[in-house]
Amino acid sequence: MKFYEIKKIKSNEFLKNVLTLMTGTVISQIIGMLMSPILSRLYSPEEFGVFATYFSIVSILIVFSTLRYENAIMLPKSIKEGFNLSILVAIISSVFFVFLSVFIFLFRNDVASFLELKGKSNLIVLIHILPISILIYSFYHIITLWQNRLKLFKNIAKSRVLQSTIQASFNSLLSVFGQLGLVLGSMLGMFSFFIRNIIRKDVFNKFKELYDFEEIKKVAWEYRNYPKFDVFSGLLGAISIQLPVLIFSVFFESDKIGYYSMAQRVLCLPLTFVGASAGQVFFQKASEIKDDSMAIFVLYKKTVLNLLFLGTIPMFVIAVWGPYLFNFVFGDSWYTAGVYARWMVPWLFSMLLVSPVSSIINIKRLIKYNLFYSAFFVLFRFIGLYLGGDFGDDILSIKLFSLVSFVFNIGYLIWFFKNLKNSICNEN
Repeated sequence: MKFYEIKKIKSNEFLKNVLTLMTGTVISQIIGMLMSPILSRLYSPEEFGVFATYFSIVSILIVFSTLRYENAIMLPKSIKEGFNLSILVAIISSVFFVFLSVFIFLFRNDVASFLELKGKSNLIVLIHILPISILIYSFYHIITLWQNRLKLFKNIAKSRVLQSTIQASFNSLLSVFGQLGLVLGSMLGMFSFFIRNIIRKDVFNKFKELYDFEEIKKVAWEYRNYPKFDVFSGLLGAISIQLPVLIFSVFFESDKIGYYSMAQRVLCLPLTFVGASAGQVFFQKASEIKDDSMAIFVLYKKTVLNLLFLGTIPMFVIAVWGPYLFNFVFGDSWYTAGVYARWMVPWLFSMLLVSPVSSIINIKRLIKYNLFYSAFFVLFRFIGLYLGGDFGDDILSIKLFSLVSFVFNIGYLIWFFKNLKNSICNEN
């Protein structure tokens, strides 16, 4: 690479921040990739399926744990306001943890009977650690957003490497406990991320300097639209993403859920490699320039085109050789996961383009409109999966789900494009 090209990269703050996050993400994902062939032999498709079902429950309940206030952490201009918004989310998450713990304790026998009736007795032990899983996940998300706001991208990158190392290590060491080992490994990985970033002198000093209870009450009221409208939208989004696991758990055996889980795990690597890093930096940068629609529009186009370029080759490889790659890397029992992956490419490729720029919904305060769009998105995804399940054809379910997801994701891109163009016209 020529010197002037290196200098250009260094002078481009957006690209620098993306590359910083990508470095940590790539290293952490390489650790995960190297461990995947081992884990696929330590755990069965059924155990991965139970883990996926448990994680789908966590992903849905996390919406109530934060009331979606976390989506506003990046928006306030003042650091103090953003900090107290983070504290508000932590308080809400802690209250939800207590409520859910008491609920599960009081109704543990009823929950156990229900799961046994539905043939999900392998979830009974996991349900008891559900509250702490959700609390750790909530705090992990808060810390990530707060550091993103402060542009501590190097710290996020290093923490992700630690998280991935801890998770992979404990997943391997705890494999004798079956699906519980997968859950505990994931929890300990996120917990290590949280501990590394909270047990620091500067964090405590910042808390003493910025904490203000009156400010917490103020931001709770100022951003009240998030619990009013975005909770339902977020719930629809979470259900929409977890629908394959939920529907498969009704129509098919746990091994089918395991195949889907492994396929999603592999296909999400480009999303994590590039998409998550670009998304965090996009949100931070777009929040800074939120009053300049032209600047956001330029950033939007650049981000989407770069992601299109970066995602094409890996997605093409999976679409053509997916089943054979899964069979070779993960073992003979995972060939079907490769077939799933082949048909999931349109969905996850379009998601790679949409997910990093979806923060436009928060920046441009589009949460009310997104509620209706999300409702139709969930409805059509459900219809696609249900039709496949009703025919007893898991591959048909995946095909229809992927097709619907592709169409709606492209719809998001068109919506964002038109909204920004209209905003530019209004500002001029």
